[in-house]
Amino acid sequence: MTAIHPSLPSPAAVRKRAPARLLVRAAALCGLALSVVPQGAVLAQVAGRATVSAPAPVAAQAGAATVAAAGTPTAAAPDSAISLRPRRDRVTVSEERDRAALEAGRAAMAAAPGPADVWGLTDRDWDWMSADLLVRKADVGARVAEVERAADAGDPKAQLLLAYWLATPDRLDMPRIKALYEAAGATDFPRARVGLSWTYFSGFGQAVDMQAAYELCAGLLETRYTRAMTCAAGSHEAGLGAPRDAARMMDLLLRAASLGSPSAMIDLAWAYAEGKVVERNMDRAGAWLDLAIASGDLDTHAEAGSLLLFRPGPLQDVEQGLALVRQAAEAGSSTGLIQLAISYQNGLIGDPDEARALELLEQAAAEGDGVAMLLIGAGYLFGEDGLEEDPEAARTWLEQAVLFGSNRARGVLGAVLLGGFDGIEADPRRAIPLLRAAVEAGDEQAMISLGVAYEQGIAGIRPDPEQAVALYRRAHEAEWTTGTFFLANMAADGSGMNEDPGLARALWREAAEKDHVDAMLSLASALAAGYGGPVDTQEAMDWAQRARDNGDARQRVAARRLIRAIEELGVRDGST
Repeated sequence: MTAIHPSLPSPAAVRKRAPARLLVRAAALCGLALSVVPQGAVLAQVAGRATVSAPAPVAAQAGAATVAAAGTPTAAAPDSAISLRPRRDRVTVSEERDRAALEAGRAAMAAAPGPADVWGLTDRDWDWMSADLLVRKADVGARVAEVERAADAGDPKAQLLLAYWLATPDRLDMPRIKALYEAAGATDFPRARVGLSWTYFSGFGQAVDMQAAYELCAGLLETRYTRAMTCAAGSHEAGLGAPRDAARMMDLLLRAASLGSPSAMIDLAWAYAEGKVVERNMDRAGAWLDLAIASGDLDTHAEAGSLLLFRPGPLQDVEQGLALVRQAAEAGSSTGLIQLAISYQNGLIGDPDEARALELLEQAAAEGDGVAMLLIGAGYLFGEDGLEEDPEAARTWLEQAVLFGSNRARGVLGAVLLGGFDGIEADPRRAIPLLRAAVEAGDEQAMISLGVAYEQGIAGIRPDPEQAVALYRRAHEAEWTTGTFFLANMAADGSGMNEDPGLARALWREAAEKDHVDAMLSLASALAAGYGGPVDTQEAMDWAQRARDNGDARQRVAARRLIRAIEELGVRDGST
């Protein structure tokens, strides 16, 4: 994977670069935003014994709703457009095809990189290297005047290098950068067109436009430019600007990898290791990982290190992962700096060292990396990672991350501003455009927050439950657990869709099995009440206990209330 600034990584690459803790905290903001716009009880009418009275908490409530006694509702026909346990369509890649691509990739990688241009960069450099490493290798800082003269004379390589060099907080000149990207992108220089595509993907200097981003890359697919192939593959993976198409994604990655692209190789390693778009195959994942490492590409080393460090299973190798991440960080790769910072935060290098992690993130942020800015902003927002809670600093860093193209930051900042959060005043007029742009870029956090605005009719938006359902469904289908939970609530309420107790219960189960605590509580309530299916007080108790053991203070209170209610039905809490 390449660095997010300023190239076009796949949405999966962006997710891998953000630590899991941030994603969990970002999801929590949905509930925090909802706390100022409480919605009705999820289970207004439930089936079951007349004596049942159990809480069914939802993220919108500070406490828990009460499961009321009622007659058996008539279940609506399930909405066939809503699939349970959503999975991207998996494709099958034959062993012969995979082996042939590996062999071709190995041969292509071994070929000579070709002559260097006046900037000291080869065609391979322009295809493989991230922007920050290109700027370092070309030594732009020491020859800015020369680069500017060439850029003014119309050299697209110089225009792109200058745009990359200017894109830092200390040198930022957005009108000039935008003009440089557009001038270079109007030529037939492929890296410039992919660079321009990144500006549409990230909203760097202009509006987010996934279709424009995809079309710029897709226009290069008949060439041998592998960065365009990995760019288009990412769009097909997430359905951004192009149809979600797992087969097309794999075709493009295999083609790029066979042409020697380390970025495609590490994407394939992740794909086989995760098993979402292709059947999990750890042998193939290991083979592509080894070849990606053998490329010597430093950003790929950082991504490979991340896989080795944080992917549990047979590929995990902390020692090798740290070595790769360190090598990339020491060379100035922002991807490497971020992964090394996360390693320090997680105690993979001795005891957790939040101060050292912050130094590395600040170094990456100073080079214009939006992900690093986002992580610092989140630290100030939640008072974590060695930072004191500081709302003003949090907003400043999040705004900076948005400016430098982090769509994840748009989603987080939009959620914060939608209802306000811990010293940051609500600013709906600012929040809604941020959330809409983040949704356009496929950010599931933003889908939930914007869905809340439509569901509740806040921030000047006319209430539109159907639009809320569409956003929650999109998040659910992207396998975002919070989306599954909110969609279940809408099915239970009959809001924006037909009431469907069976679907609600099944969706709560799906989210609960992915460790969503509020879904555990709602599922336990449904099981105890016989809502959407038969009564099962023993399983209800099991889920309530699990919620109690894994929840926050609010959830633990709700779980204890639910456990007491289930005990009244004759199922005792066996914990000590």
